[in-house]
Amino acid sequence: MSAPTFDYTYPSKREDAGWSDAQTPLLPGAHPAVAEDRRKIRIRRICHFFFAFTLFVLVIHVLSDTVRIQTSRALGFDFKAMADPEWSIPEGVSIVDCPAWEFGEHSDVGTVSFNFALPAAELFALARGPRSHGTIQIRQSDGETDDVRVNVEMHSDAHGGFDHAKVCLSKRKDEDDSVGVGIFTDHWWDNHHHRGHNHHIHFVVELVLPKHNEVLHITKLTTDMPIFTHNVDELADAVSFDSFNLHTTNAAIHTGSVHTVHGVVRTSNAAIDGVYVADENIALRTSNGRIAASASAIRADIRTSNGHIEGEYSASRELVLLTHNGPINAAVALANDPDGPPTEVDMTTSNSKIRVNLNLTSTKGSSGSFVVGARSSNAGLALEFTDAPLDAALQLNAHTSMGSADVRLHQTYEGSFTASTSHSRVQVQMGDGEDQGRGRKSISVTRHTGSYVEGIVGWSDLGASRGTAHVSTKMGPVSLWV
Repeated sequence: MSAPTFDYTYPSKREDAGWSDAQTPLLPGAHPAVAEDRRKIRIRRICHFFFAFTLFVLVIHVLSDTVRIQTSRALGFDFKAMADPEWSIPEGVSIVDCPAWEFGEHSDVGTVSFNFALPAAELFALARGPRSHGTIQIRQSDGETDDVRVNVEMHSDAHGGFDHAKVCLSKRKDEDDSVGVGIFTDHWWDNHHHRGHNHHIHFVVELVLPKHNEVLHITKLTTDMPIFTHNVDELADAVSFDSFNLHTTNAAIHTGSVHTVHGVVRTSNAAIDGVYVADENIALRTSNGRIAASASAIRADIRTSNGHIEGEYSASRELVLLTHNGPINAAVALANDPDGPPTEVDMTTSNSKIRVNLNLTSTKGSSGSFVVGARSSNAGLALEFTDAPLDAALQLNAHTSMGSADVRLHQTYEGSFTASTSHSRVQVQMGDGEDQGRGRKSISVTRHTGSYVEGIVGWSDLGASRGTAHVSTKMGPVSLWV
């Protein structure tokens, strides 16, 4: 019997035999719905892990700061010293006491207060550090007292910020009878910014001066507090300073009124306003901000840049109104002692207009010597002398360009004059008004070329040689009233 035979011949192409490229599984696969459920479970587990891990890191981060702060306080450690905070205490300042912050209902507000006798040499307030900024108010006590009171509030959005700020009773190292308050913030947060700490801190300072039945005398008041807005109450009638010095940056200074012998008020990128009365010198200085004030002194120096100057300013020796890229719009009063040197005013700006009224007076009623300078560019210039004494000697130089020049001298003016321009016209006129009991002044034009006029005016040959007035512009008209 012959054995059966089998055909092992396969098709040359598996496709022809209906074969698939995939291997036939030995066991049946999972149902598609079961596989999808398993995938979703794995995704949920991963999400839960990352959520739990993130929450764990956040809790440890918060608790570590809280435990660190509370533990250091409980054990009496000076954590700030351990952290090397690098307090920016200026050279020449000695720290007397730095009391702990006190907290009321709100843990985000800490307070520190000081009471001390008015120092004979200097009362000062200063601030240093990257987080030191806020406001300071200087006022007088509501009731009678012999002590100075300083109240400081610190507002922080995180309680840990109070460990990196302190308020200290301070003194000048070279002056025993000086007392002040220093506000200091350290550099720790800056050096550890990668940990995510960025606490916002704001200080509110109140400097309360003593109050007596008589005018309070203070030898010297000084502030040196960058980024602190200054607010000074009406003090001129109640407090007299020998030296009054306010200094800040990037913050405004607002003064109700102050009376001092010498005064310097400085800031930057912000405005200065208020009433300043000085027996000798006053200086108001800022940049990129306006000055709108009333200031009177023997010498007054008012300076800014990229901001305008406006207000009322008076001096008996020297006055400076200086800015750039900002107008000058002011009322100026100059007083002169005929037995002394001339009283001078210098008004300078650029790319903006000068518009000033001038009032000249003499301590003896008549005569006197005055020097007035006004200079601008790319803008107009307008000066009007609203009053001036008889027999006064005025030296005036007023110049601008690309704008009109309009000058009205007072009817008492005597002396020579010139008015000039280019590519425009010049007009010179005799001013109307009283003849001062001397009859009408005479005017003589010695040269006239259309764009240039020269002459003299006065009641006599002596008067005609007393003053000089030069007014000029370029590419604009000139109008001069003599």
